[in-house]
Amino acid sequence: MQGPRVLLLLCVLALVLIGLVMVFSASIVKALENGAPAETFFRNQVIYAVLGVIVALVLWKVVPYHVWIGPLVWIVWGVAVLLIFAVWLVGVDHYGAQRWLA
Repeated sequence: MQGPRVLLLLCVLALVLIGLVMVFSASIVKALENGAPAETFFRNQVIYAVLGVIVALVLWKVVPYHVWIGPLVWIVWGVAVLLIFAVWLVGVDHYGAQRWLA
């Protein structure tokens, strides 16, 4: 049954595209104030999105499905939770938002 997979991929693609538009519209003034080309932040975000797709494809092709059912999934969840707490504890506060680690 490919329907749900295709729908999920289309939703993810739509969210990525909307996010790219938002990054471009929110950062164009900042880039111009810094004397950089208007698409600087947008280009960086596109690079990160492409790298994310590449990593996802590599994980999909290299790591067998049964590995994700075992203890590896708990290790990934644990690392994710630890990173969230690390940002909360050691992150930098800028304009009312807790940012990534300095």
